[in-house]
Amino acid sequence: MLELVGGAGTRLRHDFGRGPLRVGRAPGNELCLLDPRVSGWHCAIGPSVDGVRVTDLGSTHGVFVNGEPASRCQLLRDGDVLGLGDSAVVVRLGSGPAPRLVLEDRTAGVALEARGSLRVGALDVVVEPSDEGVVLVADGERHALEVGDCCSVDGHELTLRLGWGATATAGDAWPYVVTASLRERAHARFEDPVRQHVHAIRAENRASLVYLLAKAANAGPGWMDDQALRVGIWGSAHRGQLDNNLNVLIRRTRQELDASGFDGVCIQKVYGHTRLAVDRVELR
Repeated sequence: MLELVGGAGTRLRHDFGRGPLRVGRAPGNELCLLDPRVSGWHCAIGPSVDGVRVTDLGSTHGVFVNGEPASRCQLLRDGDVLGLGDSAVVVRLGSGPAPRLVLEDRTAGVALEARGSLRVGALDVVVEPSDEGVVLVADGERHALEVGDCCSVDGHELTLRLGWGATATAGDAWPYVVTASLRERAHARFEDPVRQHVHAIRAENRASLVYLLAKAANAGPGWMDDQALRVGIWGSAHRGQLDNNLNVLIRRTRQELDASGFDGVCIQKVYGHTRLAVDRVELR
């Protein structure tokens, strides 16, 4: 969590789960400053492999940290004073778990922390940090990625994004407790006991998806055939559904979890099967 403290005690809190914080005069920024010396798109503040950094987006008058000109992508510390034009804000970095850069492998249905050496398919991949994100080195090729960028390595589609808490491989579980029910109306609840963070999924199809996966998780490894999922969610109407509708539903459920501070890839999908990889499930 990032907090900027301005004049007269004004405060802006920003959750990196929504992406970097962009600052400038243009209306599309998360923080708009009505300062003539601030550029339309002045800078962005976001996580990197070694902490939170401020990146100058090509501003006219530059970015200053504690009164000194900042490098193009400078690491920030709690209490730093950020100078933008004639404006100044104090940077406060929350004490909770910081987001990490992770590589989401949608082909294998796993998320891996973006550092060191990783195994993707049949290739060894070296992850090098960069000011903008990371560079993947695999089989003699280099792939420069920023958050949200995608690339293909040995047939695996990789996306660099922000992850919260623990990352996991195919054999691991995220430290969440999921409570799901189909009584009266489908609903599902995700809880992270470590962060004391809770999110409820109320959209019926998404909650039904989570319930079915939670039920399968009680029975063993938890991998559920996608066709059985379609029948469980849409009933006899599944025949009128496009095959891709399940993929869309899974993607939107993951996006909802990501936006609420959970790691959406705890819903894993690979080769026509889907599972919920969490510590504990409770059905009601």
